[in-house]
Amino acid sequence: MATRAQVLIPIGIAAIIIGAAGIISIPNDAKLEQTQFPRGIVKIDDIPLQVQIADTRPLQIRGLMFQEKLPYDQGMLFVFDDGAIRSMWMLNRMLNPVNRQSRPLPARLQLEIRQNMFSK
Repeated sequence: MATRAQVLIPIGIAAIIIGAAGIISIPNDAKLEQTQFPRGIVKIDDIPLQVQIADTRPLQIRGLMFQEKLPYDQGMLFVFDDGAIRSMWMLNRMLNPVNRQSRPLPARLQLEIRQNMFSK
């Protein structure tokens, strides 16, 4: 039977390699700490939300990384060229919590907002 170290060491090494590969694969323009997103306003149930628009691949990769706050009436709108089914994961997420309710439906748009934004 394998010892705890024999199991955990390979898992730890694999995690480091995967993490390093993920960081290396991020485009340079997505790594900048201050990225300027186009801005716009969307309305949901007559509630206006100011949104940052991630409409290019580097901006989509960057997403909400390194942002320390997301005001209650703001969000990020991801705009894609096609209506594929996507799952999203955020590296270096400093915000907590963000409402990300995925639907298993194809979509060209995905909106990230503060959790419980529409629960009132």
